[in-house]
Formats: sequence, C-alpha cells, structure tokens
Amino acid sequence: MKNLILLLVFLIFSISAFSQNKSAGNVFKSTKMFTKEGKAFTLGSNKSMNVILESFKAYNALDLEKYLSFYVMTNDQKELQKKWFNSLNKVEENPWIVLPLRLEGTKEEVVLVIAEEKRDYKNGSKEKLYVVELNKINEDGKLTEFSQFRSRPWTNEFGLPEGGRVYLSNGDTTTLTLTNRGEVELVEKFKAAVNKMDGKACMEFFADSVTIVGDNGKMSRLSKNFWLNYFDNIQSINWRVSSILPTKITDTDPESGINIRSRTKTVLKNGSIDETSEIIFLLYDLNGKIASINTWKRPILKE
Repeated sequence: MKNLILLLVFLIFSISAFSQNKSAGNVFKSTKMFTKEGKAFTLGSNKSMNVILESFKAYNALDLEKYLSFYVMTNDQKELQKKWFNSLNKVEENPWIVLPLRLEGTKEEVVLVIAEEKRDYKNGSKEKLYVVELNKINEDGKLTEFSQFRSRPWTNEFGLPEGGRVYLSNGDTTTLTLTNRGEVELVEKFKAAVNKMDGKACMEFFADSVTIVGDNGKMSRLSKNFWLNYFDNIQSINWRVSSILPTKITDTDPESGINIRSRTKTVLKNGSIDETSEIIFLLYDLNGKIASINTWKRPILKE
C-alpha cells in the first residue's frame, strides 16, 4: 500500500510536469510495451482512456464476448481468458487513476491504470488486490499488450508471500515463506534416481554429511556414500510423490525445508513387499544440497 501511495505522488508530479512541458520522462530499455528506447512521453488521448473504462465495464459484468471485442488476441489467448472468466463468480475492478501516454515516435498509446480489484471465485475463495496495469492500444483503438503488477493486502485469503506461524526457541514467532531455489526440481530428479535405484546419482543431491531421522525416531549421521549400498537388497522400488512444499523461515538465510507427501512400494530380493505412505522433511542447505532427512511413515493396509 505504501508503494502505491508513493506511485500516486509520482504520477501527480508527472502530470504537473506534462502540463508545463510538451514531453517528459524516458524509456531506458525497449520492450513490447515501450518500443522506442531513449524517447520521452507526451499525454495520450481520452479516446484511449475510454477504451479502458469500457473494457472494465465488460470485465465487471463478466461479459466475455464484449470484453474480447476490445482486444487483439490469438485463439490460445482467448481460451485462457475464457477459462479465467469461468473461474469467477463475481469481479469488481475500480480504477483510481487512468493515465493515457504516448511515446514519441509511435502511433500507439499506453494507458497506465491504478485500481482496486475484488475477486470472488466459484471455488469459494475471495481476494482483494491493488493493481498497476499497462495497456497498449493501437491506432484502431484495440488493446494489443497488457501487463499487471499486483500488491496483495494481508486481508487476502490466499496468495500471500508469507504466512503460517513458526514458534522459535526464544519465544518469538515469525512466518514461513515459499522459496524457489530449485527445490522442486531437485526432488523430482532425486525421485527419478531412487526409482532407477541409481545410488551414485542419488549421492549427487546430498551434502557430504547427512543427518537422518527414521520413522522410529532414531537419529544417525552418515556420509552421503551410504547411497552406494542402499539398493543392494532391493529388487524394485516405486516412489510416487503427491506434493512438494519448499518453505523457509521468513527473513532468514535461504536454507529451506522441503515437505514431501508420497507413497512408496518396495519389493525386496527376499520376496517381501513394503507399501507405505510417508511425510518426508528434507533440509536444503545453502549450497543447494540435502543436509538432513526426517521421515514419518505408516503402512498402507490391504482392503
């Protein structure tokens, strides 16, 4: 919210500058939205502003046919919009500021919008967003490019950058943050190596020394070389992962904990079969290696 207020102040000063100068600002890097690097802006037309306002009316009414009439879209893009509209029970986007701009040397205009958007989904979820949008409009008055930047207030039901609660040993509390340092890809590759019973490949995902806590609560510390003999008595193994959730304690170093829900069927060379459902917690260290494994298991009973 603070950033949006600062942006509003910036826009007020920008509009004041436009009133005194024929052009202002600069494009420092050309993009699909702003194609002329090193060029300044002038104010655009109310015609472009009205295109945006009319598209908002169609959006808020969930009138897909009318909404699409304002855009130049491929069939794939239209299908994505259809899915998006079908996911909504109700939507309300109310603009705070609509500012049409034209980049020197171009015939298209870009309309900057700051708005509040409330979404009510058919699945029962609800959210409110503050959005900054850039809309590119061609000479025919059609929207050809769209970008949206979102700020989620803490009253949202989902989509927050952090949440939950962590109780620290000193009595303080903090939250968890989703992390994205390759943890999901690591687990997927590790799973493939396990199912191939490739001990040497499994070693590559681990730190030199690994702490292991089994489902019996016993803790041991092993060299990652334990994988070289891990599959000696196993005939086949089928590890099926149903979810991977990588998180870290908010505002700490990027060590993360990877929570895995899975099922495993192991056939031993002596003929016995073990089928279990498990929750596995992996500690992913600063070097991107697994430093510990903590496992909780229960047998899958035959019906």
